[in-house]
Amino acid sequence: MKNLFVYILFLMFAAVSSGQDYSFKHLQVEDGLSHNSVICMLQDSKGFLWFGTKDGLNRYDGYNFKIFQHIPGDVTSIGSNFIRCLYEFNDYLWVGTDTGLFRYDEKTESFSLIEATRNLPILDVESNVNGSLWFIAAGSLYKLDSNDTNVRPEKYDQFFGHYISHNKKGEVFVASDDAVYKYVHENNSFQKIPLNFSGKGDDFMITTLATDGNDLLIGTKSNGAFIYKTATKTMESLLADKGDPLFIRNFLKRGDNELWIGCESGIYIYNIKERTYKNFKKNYNNPYSLSDNAIYSLVLDKEEGVWIGTYFGGVNYYPKPFTPITRYFPRVGENSISGNAVREIKKDNFGNLWIGTEDAGLNKLNLKTGTFVNYSSVANNGNLSHYNIHGLLARGNELWIGTFEHGLDIMDIKSGKIIKHYGVGKGGLRSDFIFYIYESRAHDIYVMTSSGIHIYLPETDSFKIIDGFPEMYHYTCFIEDHAGTLWAGTYWDGLYYYNPKTKKKGFYRYERDKKNSLSCNEINGIFEDSRHRLWITTENGLNLLNPAGNNFKRYTKANGLPSNVTYAILEDAHKKLWISSSNGLVKFDPETQGVKVFSKSSGLLSDQFNYSSAFQDSNGQMYFGSVKGLISFNPAAFTQNTFSPPLYITDIFINNKDVPVGKDDSPLQKSIIFSEGITLNNHQSSFKLEFASLGFTSTEMTEYWYKIEGLNDNWVALGKNHEVNFTELPAGDYVFKVKARNSYGVWSKDYGTLSITVLPPFYAGKAAYAVYFLILLVIGYFSLRYYHRYNRGKNNLRIRELENDKEREIYHAKIEFFTNIAHEIRTPLTLIKGPMEKLIKRSAE
Repeated sequence: MKNLFVYILFLMFAAVSSGQDYSFKHLQVEDGLSHNSVICMLQDSKGFLWFGTKDGLNRYDGYNFKIFQHIPGDVTSIGSNFIRCLYEFNDYLWVGTDTGLFRYDEKTESFSLIEATRNLPILDVESNVNGSLWFIAAGSLYKLDSNDTNVRPEKYDQFFGHYISHNKKGEVFVASDDAVYKYVHENNSFQKIPLNFSGKGDDFMITTLATDGNDLLIGTKSNGAFIYKTATKTMESLLADKGDPLFIRNFLKRGDNELWIGCESGIYIYNIKERTYKNFKKNYNNPYSLSDNAIYSLVLDKEEGVWIGTYFGGVNYYPKPFTPITRYFPRVGENSISGNAVREIKKDNFGNLWIGTEDAGLNKLNLKTGTFVNYSSVANNGNLSHYNIHGLLARGNELWIGTFEHGLDIMDIKSGKIIKHYGVGKGGLRSDFIFYIYESRAHDIYVMTSSGIHIYLPETDSFKIIDGFPEMYHYTCFIEDHAGTLWAGTYWDGLYYYNPKTKKKGFYRYERDKKNSLSCNEINGIFEDSRHRLWITTENGLNLLNPAGNNFKRYTKANGLPSNVTYAILEDAHKKLWISSSNGLVKFDPETQGVKVFSKSSGLLSDQFNYSSAFQDSNGQMYFGSVKGLISFNPAAFTQNTFSPPLYITDIFINNKDVPVGKDDSPLQKSIIFSEGITLNNHQSSFKLEFASLGFTSTEMTEYWYKIEGLNDNWVALGKNHEVNFTELPAGDYVFKVKARNSYGVWSKDYGTLSITVLPPFYAGKAAYAVYFLILLVIGYFSLRYYHRYNRGKNNLRIRELENDKEREIYHAKIEFFTNIAHEIRTPLTLIKGPMEKLIKRSAE
């Protein structure tokens, strides 16, 4: 019975350990995957991940899935949605389906059927060093030596094949149901390999074939996995001590010593050197476990992360642990921490870690065995005064436990029993709301409550309000600095200090008109670092006290913090501060003000941490409590991800519609990934560009910058947003550039670059201006012609008027002349007439 108990305890510990050491991220239909049955996978040479499912082919860039499915009537679409195998060869993606082998051209985003495979199911695809493509169609083996889809491949009928693989020499191996054959290039034939397997019948039905160097990895239907040593021609069983029969589906070598084996019973990680293994399966109590036990495909990416295709659970991703973090969270029916909202963390002298939660009582974690003991409240048949813990202090064999509105409990650590209780009317406490408990260097015990700070008096076994601090404030945190000064933070009344020796006291509060005052009156924590600097966490930023100036330097989101709500601080061996916040965990360098943020994508349980919830042991191990459990890590174990991922512009949307390649009115003649430039008409000047840095370890934390030369030559920060919108971009020529930096500070290899030409509307184009110029010329010509005609007519009229005037002048001159002549003639006649009349009169007389 004792041995059984030890075995069960071991299993529980193993379950806890496996859940913490190997945590998987999941991608399923809800995340955009076309189907949860992922039969095959690969990462192409550019860095994109491809998932073949029972309902289409998926390309994944870390953010979005681009899905390729059969479109009736479109001969450039894939011929079937059931994807069986994938292989990249000669700059093409070769896609095996249940109705043939298709060659995918990534530039044109089009598929071409290998005619000889029409309506045949493709089981596997491989290549060799001689430049040949090998594939199995309906059990028959074929070799294709050309990219031409109409060339008929060479067929081999010696056996009924299922799987193909090649070793590092380029030698091709093919597996049938019960045998493995090696291709002999010299005579273009296959030689059967004597496997010398002792099993019989179905025990040795081969289900997968892979290579490890020059050796063969062979999976079977019911007898596990084997490695065939080509040098000695011997078979060696892997997982030999595994009692249950294993249906092996695939292998993946990770590093020099780790072999991942996918089967119908989860994943086995086999240590080649030690010949030991770990098994990981779906655990309904662990959201970070495998999403399904039926493992169909395995891929190692360029960052050494493992991608796992399952039959019902979509894709699982295990990133390389650059930030190894242990996670403790509640699991129904299993030995685990009892609650999510972790408030208090303290270690006793016996090596136990005590964890107080705000939603499920107290926990004792045995750090050697990884097992928990849970302590609940009296209301839940326990012995604690209340399940909401707001203060812990381990002191010898006693654990002091503060609660929410239910006073102070003292527990005997060895027996786990409550031996004393203090509260209002019992021991002198003025409030039952205990917020924080602190022991000074002189071993005085201070208890923060909602009604003042109390000090414990051992001689009377009671408490009293201490001198030097206002009595009735709600206090939240407390420390003693290197000089013996006591510092206390309040809920909304600022920061107070008092030195019992010098009697010096004072306070700091937020002052609206002073930028160097305390940033907020709601104090969450006080921390003195190794250089005796005092740091204050608040609801509105981090503060560094400047004793000389009696003021503060503030750090907020403007300085790179992910949130202004900061909780607790720890300091590592390199004097870097680790600060919990409401939006991630911050590694802060006080000397350079450098900020590095860790989030759920880095392995955290939650981006939101909790008040007062941090602890560091003598080995540098750090513990932080969040609203979803407890995390633990040692900063010294963190490593730098130096991988510089490629960056691509992955998609373009015009007027909120995805742009196809090569269609009518489409500006894309080839995929946007391969396009150096595009030309848009004036109706296409509102568009969106999406881009992705193809590093998958912590995609959510990758930051982007862009600029568009010709409009704004300055880099614009996008933060974690991986797309940019342009609305009615003016006509002109531009160059769009984007760059990215991952959470480790590593920049992408190159810029994503795209030349963009936006054409003006037809009435503002060059042709229109040419027409406008011709029209102006015509108008000018006719205007000039009219002007000349007008002037000619005007001049003619003037001439005629002048001529008329001249004629009138001549006429008048003639009249005047003749008048003068007549007058001149008349005068002599008058002179003659007079005498004549006289003569006539005289004659008559």
